[in-house]
Amino acid sequence: MARNLADGNYRFFGDEGAMRSFIRAAQFMLQSQLKVFPKIDEADVELDAGGDRLPAIVYRRAETKTCRTIGTILAVSGMSVHGYRDIRFATICRAMAACGFIVVSPSYRDIGEFEINGRTVGSIASTIRTIAGDPGLCPRGMVSLFSPSFSAAMCIIAASRPGTADIVGSICSVGTFGSVETAVEFLLERQDNDEYGRMIVLKNFLRLSIGANGSLEKAFEICYRDNGFHREHPELPAYLENLPAEERDVFQRLRNEPSFRLYHWKRILDRSGEMRELIAELSVVRKLDGLRAPVSLIHGADDNVIPPSESAMIHRELRRLNVPTILELTPLISHGDASLSLAMLPAIIRLTLAFAFFFRHAGKAADTP
Repeated sequence: MARNLADGNYRFFGDEGAMRSFIRAAQFMLQSQLKVFPKIDEADVELDAGGDRLPAIVYRRAETKTCRTIGTILAVSGMSVHGYRDIRFATICRAMAACGFIVVSPSYRDIGEFEINGRTVGSIASTIRTIAGDPGLCPRGMVSLFSPSFSAAMCIIAASRPGTADIVGSICSVGTFGSVETAVEFLLERQDNDEYGRMIVLKNFLRLSIGANGSLEKAFEICYRDNGFHREHPELPAYLENLPAEERDVFQRLRNEPSFRLYHWKRILDRSGEMRELIAELSVVRKLDGLRAPVSLIHGADDNVIPPSESAMIHRELRRLNVPTILELTPLISHGDASLSLAMLPAIIRLTLAFAFFFRHAGKAADTP
């Protein structure tokens, strides 16, 4: 049985390097589920990113006679209340390190503070260059990227820049967006979509409709932190009790009425040059011309934060630009969280192939005789 993926850019059977990548990806998926690894060394370091010093964790498999480094992966976390030390993200980093990669996971201030802006793209690009130039972190001089959600979009854009495009080996994006405009509209228009992501968006952008309002912005923040920490006793009810009635009513309407949210979103789009600039700066499909690295796009088929149509949009543009790419819309993950069972074996194989595509290019130098 032979299977072609990404228009012939990746042939599994009959290719020894691809077979190794598939085994590597199967190992990665199994270990990330079981959370059982060989000994992984973890070191806290600081990285330079355009003059900023970023705390980071470096994961690598402990030295053995049978293990060699096959590549370096910059892993950029999503907007989690636990930051880059989120146990789910750390598990993914350990699983990639167990496969033989050096994995570098930095903490970016804006991501940690839930701020959506273009500065992070520059920071990620600077980090790529720093890591690529450090033989201790990146012996082969090529950096691959792994990231979920909003952060993945910024990674793809950073990898497309002239100063980084030649030193990025491979990219794996999980659940990202192609267009800021369509992704935000999706979050706002349906009440059953994810409230955590919606509150982050409102905290960032509502000021462009109503002006700065510290009380409402604090309410959005408390709401998404209650959600992210799964607080048994949420802090939001007590906070809302102390808000003026008018502000409390605005918050509740924004929380519960899609039409009210969309009204403000339309005002933002119509009136805010700042929003238009951000849309142009962060919409991935407008920023792909310089990209050279193969891209694995993985997206939950029922993602209620960013719809799978966003990754499909990026995939179409990458194919138009003849960039090697694979798209896997999978029932196995929600917004970055995997849940596997033997009953879903065909989907497991397809997801393994998507990760194998990423690992194949991330470790290509090691697989070349």
